Amino acid sequence: MKIFAALFIGLVAADVSGTWTLHYDQDFSGHPATYQCTLRQQGQKLTATCDNGGVTLTGQVEDRKVTFEHTTGKNNDIVVRYTGMLNQEGSFMKGAWQYVDPRDKKEKTGRFAFEKQ
Repeated sequence: MKIFAALFIGLVAADVSGTWTLHYDQDFSGHPATYQCTLRQQGQKLTATCDNGGVTLTGQVEDRKVTFEHTTGKNNDIVVRYTGMLNQEGSFMKGAWQYVDPRDKKEKTGRFAFEKQ
């Protein structure tokens, strides 16, 4: 019975709602950047609103896997996708972002990390 309870607790995702700092290893222009974000979790659904021009990321958390996306570009025609993993404590996540540049049709990638405040 104790093993079952431990497995169940391990499968329940931590609530990641709160204030987080977003660190880009390189942002979309190729530079490091840091932003403050507010994450809200409702079940598996996630929303992150960041102080970099009011960008809102939408996504989900399942177990410890986190995915987000948002649109950007002149006509909001670029979809940036983030995929990462949440640590066991629910206080840090890291992963990669990617999008396809509409000008040259090449994939652009970088690394990100969120740290809970």
